[in-house]
Amino acid sequence: MNKLALIATLLLATSLQANNRTSTKVNFNDFQPLSLKTMKVKMSLVQSLSVDANITENGSTSDVSAGNETGVSFGVQDIKTRSLGYTSSLSFLNIRLNDIMFSIKSIELNATYGLQDNAYVFGGFNRSEISNGFVTLAPRNSTQFGFGYKLNENLSLELAKRQVQGQLEDAQADVEMIDFNLNYIL
Repeated sequence: MNKLALIATLLLATSLQANNRTSTKVNFNDFQPLSLKTMKVKMSLVQSLSVDANITENGSTSDVSAGNETGVSFGVQDIKTRSLGYTSSLSFLNIRLNDIMFSIKSIELNATYGLQDNAYVFGGFNRSEISNGFVTLAPRNSTQFGFGYKLNENLSLELAKRQVQGQLEDAQADVEMIDFNLNYIL
């Protein structure tokens, strides 16, 4: 988690310096209403930098780690500068845990806040389905948060920590991922 905070701080400092501003003071009079007119479609490539899973079955718990797993995401966004915005997406990710391939399908909804013209933070909820082809865990509500940096009008980078949970009878999976997203905005 310290790496995520360090990268977010460096990107924010770069953003502030680039915009020649010394403060990210929030002015609540600057909040703009959410609008479908300014909504943009986005497609993302997702690279999981780390995956940690805690799997509980019949009272027995095991911890599993994986990494370097990839996926895609499709959604919409309206990220505003110094104001509230949103992102919503449908994500598909494959991860390998204990030599078993799992697919994770998530619906995500985030609130965003633009710190500067090119830097923003986000956080929200997801509902995810975890499946290995034979067994599908019932979705549970989970959370994610992160930091984004707009490279230009059509490209942005995001670093996020995501929690995904599923349950089936006596089995439960809690998966935490740190993801790097490359977003293409139409």
